[in-house]
Amino acid sequence: MKHLLKAAFILGFIISIAATAPNSMRADFNGSWQIDTSKSDFGELPIERAAAIKFILIQSKTDVAFDRTFHNLPVGSKETLKLDGTEFENKQSDHTVKRTLQLSEDKLTLTVNSKYHMTPEEQEPWDYTRAETYALAKDGKSILLTRISVTPGGTETVKAFYNRVFN
Repeated sequence: MKHLLKAAFILGFIISIAATAPNSMRADFNGSWQIDTSKSDFGELPIERAAAIKFILIQSKTDVAFDRTFHNLPVGSKETLKLDGTEFENKQSDHTVKRTLQLSEDKLTLTVNSKYHMTPEEQEPWDYTRAETYALAKDGKSILLTRISVTPGGTETVKAFYNRVFN
């Protein structure tokens, strides 16, 4: 009887650990991510316009910093967005961008929603939107970035696959 109780206790303990382990894990977006063009779909866009070739994410409790490197561009793109959905606004001479960031309930997807207002010189102003979802694989080794841009000329969808770069 003693052995049976001991075995039941151990089995119950193992089951309780297994049942709570996925919920206690925290998704880790932190690190460097390199594009895998063989697993990506850029639609009709060239890679230069479709996606960053590399990005670094630094996630804290309150925000995520994005540092993107693009093909054939000497300067990347850096910005930090708040996880509480606070709007970030960036004004340039010919456009304004407003972005928000959300983290999914399962903590495996970051979504960046952007609204662009373009004011090109000697042209009529125009607007477009972009939704980017960064879906982290459960093993934490890859991210699928799906970007949907809705412009006056139509909708563009890009699916860029990134592998975590381990140093």
